[in-house]
Amino acid sequence: MRKLLIIPVTMLAAAGAAALLVSQSPSPPAVGKHLSADSRIVTDGTDEMINIRREPHEGNLGPTRQPTELLRVPSDTAARVWCEADDAAPAVTAMKWYFLTLIDGAYPGVSGYVYRNLVRDAGNPPPCTNDIVNAHPRTPGVLSMQQGRPRGAGYYYAVTIRGFHPNWKYSVECVDDSVDLGEGNVYLEEAFRTFEMVTDGEGNGFKADGCYSGEGSRHWVRSGPYTSDMITWQARTPPESAVTTSGAPAPGPVAGSPRIALSQGSAARRGSWYVITLTGFAAGKSISVSCRDSVDPTGFTTFTVRTDRDGAATSSDGCFSGDGPDHWAWAEGMESNHVTWTGSSPAAPAPEAEPTASPPAGPAAPPVPPSPTVSLEQGPAAPHGFRYAVSLQHFAPGTDVTVTCHDSVDPGGFYTFRLRTDGDGNAYTRTQCYSGDHPDHWAIAGGIESNHVSW
Repeated sequence: MRKLLIIPVTMLAAAGAAALLVSQSPSPPAVGKHLSADSRIVTDGTDEMINIRREPHEGNLGPTRQPTELLRVPSDTAARVWCEADDAAPAVTAMKWYFLTLIDGAYPGVSGYVYRNLVRDAGNPPPCTNDIVNAHPRTPGVLSMQQGRPRGAGYYYAVTIRGFHPNWKYSVECVDDSVDLGEGNVYLEEAFRTFEMVTDGEGNGFKADGCYSGEGSRHWVRSGPYTSDMITWQARTPPESAVTTSGAPAPGPVAGSPRIALSQGSAARRGSWYVITLTGFAAGKSISVSCRDSVDPTGFTTFTVRTDRDGAATSSDGCFSGDGPDHWAWAEGMESNHVTWTGSSPAAPAPEAEPTASPPAGPAAPPVPPSPTVSLEQGPAAPHGFRYAVSLQHFAPGTDVTVTCHDSVDPGGFYTFRLRTDGDGNAYTRTQCYSGDHPDHWAIAGGIESNHVSW
């Protein structure tokens, strides 16, 4: 069991602990509708690590309370001071604290408290209030996991990270409660495996097979200051055969258990549409579905379906693919059967009328490329309202697309940014803008308007 080490401030000072320096140089504007202050702080360049705390008071840790220690950062880490607090902790001191947000390093955007005597030239920040502190969440990014596909007596951890540092390698710890916690703290339980994830240009990433567990009942992951929700599953008895040789799902699902099935649909502009069937999910729930193939095994498009009162849903026009040979889909961490087809569309039925003579056919017309689309979903909670989760599809590959966020109060747009598409003309972000004004929200990218979402 890992333990927290608390050192009085006087001891740190005597040991030559690193101190933070503050300058008043301009900083880039914070994203979102409500902009932040423009102060900036950096450490003094020594080798000491500085502790960023979740709260000034240590408090009683208990079995499920998140530890006060949020993150340890090295020297020369930049941050932005928001306010000053005068809480006395540890009890042997009466030192004041600064509440600040990190603006570089591996976890930018993380906010917490630092001893005041470890900060230099901070200016005159105002006293901390609930409004100031609550406007800067401790961990603004998202680390989440879902129960993945089965393996052995357990399941894989399907892990997603959003809003982290772009193009960065992160260590992710896999944890379960197979060891009796006793009086220990669940957040400090030892990991049984660590794997690495690399974010894309937007700071997002997904990994379906970093680790798996068939032990314990609660399962979760950690990365730095982030801890995912705990997902519950029990050990399973591995079936003799998970899928048929034809790629169809194995027969005999357990009644009421979520399941996703794929079959080849009708002809599309390129290849065939995915016919996706969900059963056994919660009734009346919006389910995010990811379409995948051999060329894009991590997913080339995502859309949402809503289950009916029986927990079922079907889509025959959410996505298509002409890349082969393998095709499958994911929904809530569950993988469908795999179906094989090539870029050729299903053959059309022969006409019933008697054929007549006709001149030789000319060369086939080139396929019509799909039209660009923009879609919006309600993203994670923000300091005011929610963030905009914006998806671009079928734009020109490798281009910067101008995106503007709109809402009912600012129908002409309140924030504009650029989003760069990947090699397939797709892009995604849910970190660029947010709004607490209601009820209507939408985005426009490259002159194309998204769907409207209410919150």
